[in-house]
Parts: sequence; C-alpha cells; structure tokens
Amino acid sequence: MPELKLKRRFLLLGIALAVSYWLVESVADSLFGEGPVAARILPADANEVWMRLIVVALILGFTGYISHTLERRARAKQRLQVLQSAVEQTDEAVLIMTAESVPTRPKTVYANQAFCRQSGYALEELLGEIPHMLLRPDSDRAELDRLRTCLKREDRFVGNLTNYRKDGSSFRVELRNSPVYDPAGNVTHWISVLHDITERERAEAALKESEERYRAVVEQSTEGIYFLDVGNKRIIETNSSLQQMLGFTASELHGMELYELATLPREEVDSNLRRTLKEKHRLIGDLKYRRKDGTLLDVEVGASVIRYRGNDVVCVVVRDISERKRSEAARARLAAIVESSDDAIFDKTLDGVITSWNKGAQKLYGYTAEETVGQHVSMLAPPEKRDEIAQILAKIRSGEAIHNRETVRLAKDGRQFDVSVTVSPVKNARGSIVGASIIARDITERKRAESALQEVREAERRQIARDLHDDVLQELMDALYSMQVTRMKLRGDEIDVPEIDEQISDLRKATNSLRDAINNLRQESIQKQPFLHLLRSVVVANRQKAPHIEIDLDVDASFSSESLGSAGIELLRIIQEALINVRRHSWAGHVRVSLREEEDSLTAEVVDDGRGFDPELSWGGVGVSAMQERASKLGSELEIHSEPGRGTRVTVRVPTALVLAVGASDNPSEI
Repeated sequence: MPELKLKRRFLLLGIALAVSYWLVESVADSLFGEGPVAARILPADANEVWMRLIVVALILGFTGYISHTLERRARAKQRLQVLQSAVEQTDEAVLIMTAESVPTRPKTVYANQAFCRQSGYALEELLGEIPHMLLRPDSDRAELDRLRTCLKREDRFVGNLTNYRKDGSSFRVELRNSPVYDPAGNVTHWISVLHDITERERAEAALKESEERYRAVVEQSTEGIYFLDVGNKRIIETNSSLQQMLGFTASELHGMELYELATLPREEVDSNLRRTLKEKHRLIGDLKYRRKDGTLLDVEVGASVIRYRGNDVVCVVVRDISERKRSEAARARLAAIVESSDDAIFDKTLDGVITSWNKGAQKLYGYTAEETVGQHVSMLAPPEKRDEIAQILAKIRSGEAIHNRETVRLAKDGRQFDVSVTVSPVKNARGSIVGASIIARDITERKRAESALQEVREAERRQIARDLHDDVLQELMDALYSMQVTRMKLRGDEIDVPEIDEQISDLRKATNSLRDAINNLRQESIQKQPFLHLLRSVVVANRQKAPHIEIDLDVDASFSSESLGSAGIELLRIIQEALINVRRHSWAGHVRVSLREEEDSLTAEVVDDGRGFDPELSWGGVGVSAMQERASKLGSELEIHSEPGRGTRVTVRVPTALVLAVGASDNPSEI
C-alpha cells in the first residue's frame, strides 16, 4: 500500500540521518584532535554518548512525526477522493450548501452530476446560488415551512417536495437535508440528498387506484371472496358476500383456519392448496362449507395465487350453488318420474324436432329413442293430421298451452290410435320459450268404452222417447183434443167453462212438458248432425206420413251445411210442429218449407194452401204454444198469418249472432 511504503521510507530516512549524524560527529571530533575516527565512533565519555543518543532520538522522532503526518494526510486525501467519486457516481442527487448567517438562505458550493441531470442546470449555474430556482409559487408550502424551521434550528429534515427543472417540468423528490459540523461543533455546511420519487409515487397512486378498484369489485361481488395466508392457512380478509353466505362477521372469519370452513379431510385440503400454489390458478370444484349455525352449504370453489401487500396469498372465490343443487336434485327426481311413467313424455324444439323420448313413449309409439331423437314430430301423426302439428307448434310459439286434446296418432307399425295430448311451452332461465313438452296418453280403450256406453244410452233414450211418444203423449193429446171439442160444443150452456179452460191449460202444460222431455231425449244424438240433413229428414218423414200433401223444401244455396247445435234443434222443432199442424188440421194440398239467410237473421217459413183459421180463436192451442216457447228461447218471435180459406204462413226469424253463439257453445272448437 502507498501509505506503508511512505512510512517505511521515512523510517529508513530517519535511521540514515541518525547514522549520518553519528558518523559526522565522530569525524568532527577526530578532526579537532580528539583521537582517530574509529575511536570517536564509540566515545569513552558517557555524557557525550547520551548527548548523541538524544540527538539520534530527536532525529528519529522528527522523521517519524513527519511520516505519520504525511500518512494521515494521504489517507484523508484518499478518503476524500473515494467520497467525491462515490458522490459523483451515485444516482442520487447531492447538493452541498454553506451555512450562512441567514440560515434560510444557504448557497450552493457543490452539486454532483446526478443533481445536474435531475434539475437540468449546469454546475456553473448552481455554484454560489441559493437553490430557489427549483421552487415555484405553487410548491408545497407546508413542507417548505418545515424545511425553513429545520434550517433555523440546525435540525435534520426529511420530506417530500415538488421541484421544477430548468425547462419548467415538475418532479417529485424525497429530500434528506443534514447539517455538517466542524470539530468545534458548529454547522458549516448543509448536505442535501434528493431522491426522485416521481415514478414511485405514480406507481403508488396507480397501485392505490388499482387496490381501490379491486376492493370495490371484491366488496360488490355477489360471490364470496376471501384471502388465505399460505403459511398458516388462516383467513386474512373476507368480503361481505362471504360473510352473509356463511353467517359470520368479518372479525369472526379473520384468523379462522381453512379447516374450520371446509368439510374435506385435512390431507385433501392441504393437497388442494399445494396444487393451487403450483398451478397458480385452479378450479377446485364443488365442496361443502360450514355455516355459523352448523348447517352445510353447497359451494363451488376456485382459487388463484395473487400478490397482496407484498406477499403471495391465495384468493378463493366461493359461489353458492345450493339452488343449483336443489334444481339438479329436482330435475333428477323429475327425470326418474318421467322415465318410469306409463304416459308418453317427450320434448321437442320450436321447429318440431324431438329432443327427448321416455320409455312410455317407446311403448306407446313403438319407436326407440335412437329412432326418434333428432326427427320431426310429424312422423307420429297420420297424413290427415300433419296440419294439426303445425297449428300446435304455432300456438306453442305464442305461449299458449294445449290441454287434453283428443286426436289420433300413428304408431311405428302403421296402427292409428286415439290419444289425449297435453303440450306445454318450455322456457329457459330468461323466460324465453325454447321448446315444448308433450304428454300423450292412449285413450283407445276409453273411447271404445265411451262409444259402447253411448250406444247403450242412445238406445235407452230412443226406447223411452218412443214409448212416451207412442203411448203417453198420444193419449194426452187425444184427451186434450177431446176436451177442446167438448168445450166448443158446450159453449153457451150453463157449464163452468173457466174450470174446463183451467183443466185444458193444465193438460196443455203437461203435454208440452212431455214433448220437451221426449225431444231432450232425442236431442243429444241429433244436435251434432248438419242442420240441413236434419231438416230434410223432417220433410221426408212428413211426406211419408201425408203422401196426399205435396211438401217442397226451398233452401238458399249459400246456407251452411254445418250443425247449428241446440239452436238448430229448437228451430227444427218449430218447423216440425208447423208441419204436424198442417197434416192434422189444414186439409192442405201443398206446403212450402223455406230457409234463407238474410242480413242479420236466419228466416224459416212454413206456408200451406189449406183452409186456414182465425188466429184469435186458435192462438192458445198446444202446437202454437210450443212453437212460441221455442221461438222465445231463440230470442225471436213467432209470426202466424192465417185467414179462413186462405191458408196459413208460420214465420220465425232467428238472429244470426244468437245462432252462431249457441252453436259455438254446443260445439267448442279444439284448442
């Protein structure tokens, strides 16, 4: 080392000077006649020897002092060079200022290159100047006041300031200002270290903003979220959703071990945690967590490794799937019921493509699921029912349901059979209709039984009606006619005519009631038949009973051939009663029955060329009364025009709206 070499040199120099002194002194003594030089090298006089030794010691001491002083200065210079080099090469800006008599106005005596780069000023622009050029009027006044206070008190200062470069741009620094003392303890200079924290503060602000956004997301999330310390497996933070989900408060969850929540064995919990740390992100799957009340909650758990406050933690996201589990269980139960049902149950899309097929459907139609799934549902309908399939699909798209519709379907073997079909729209979670569910039940046997029972009932009704008509009704009619004839014969005699009238009225009512009962027995079997067919049958029957009378039927060509239901039956009875009266009382040779549709009514007329009668005298007869009652049921009035010798015209006008309404109620259209 240079210091060691210098010290060694001065030591040798001192020894050389001491030896030189000793020799010179010996030579000088010899020259002045005190003996030879060799004898003078070691003088006999002890005082002289001590004198020389003292001088030698002084020479060695002086050279040693000089050596030590120079060595100390060399070391100080070296340290100063190291410090200067370190200050110059450091990335931190360093500024050294004098401690002036006015403490708050120190002047710059040194600035390193980092400071020049940081501020944009050259060293020449800084030396001797107060560093006020770094400040602006809007600089941090509170921090500057604190800095001035520290300068006055000669205290150390640490704080953050906003400085301005020569080009006017601002930057943030962390300023550390420290006093420099002389040996006497007086402050001679100030040294300031300025660390540029602009990027750090930006990063901190961005991190703070990110953390605030993250915290807002976490707190507002409907999923339960908690952070887990990977070291001790304890919860360090939770959101409100998790707290509500499990019934714990935030303080109760904080510090809780993961094992207290999860119902898995500890080994499996540890295994999941290790895999998460290795994979960084992992969907753990469906688990059960314990609530505060001890009940278990079905959850779906996912975990990720994130940085949180400078450490790696596991962020666990918990989703409550208890509703989903209940729905899955309900769907499983429903699927089991559907699969074990004897009814045919299957689903289809809105386009009619079959998507599911149970065993009941396979049994009913004969097709397996492999043969039907993916095929159009029209394969199950006979050709004449294909349009019905399109109608059903249209109703389903509009949100309508179809209940217990009786129709015909086609089996795999070509057999047609009767079914009762219920079709319901299927909606997704958003409430949109995405398909339809069909339940089909074979009603072939029921139809057969109903048909057989209907035939038996119809036969019974016909037999009862025939017996009542042929026996009881005819006897009542004969008695009624007899009493009416008797009344006419006895008119003017001293007989209680009102009493006879009352008896005739009672008998007429009984006759009308019996006729209605007979008609009602017959009505069910005929009211579904086309009206024109029934009308023609009545005309033909009367022609057969009165072959001497010419009976014509005149019907508009545009008249509907459909059934008119119960309204048609009432109208038919009026026409039939009019024809009976013609046969029995008119002595007519020609009768015209007409039926025409007018603007707002259906008009029926029976016109004969018989002897006619006086309506005022015969208005209360049984036949007329029956026709009036039936016309009243139809919301119309019976018109009878007759004169003796000029025939009779019976007219009834039925409102079209009433005919349609009554017909629709008796023959409801299929949904």
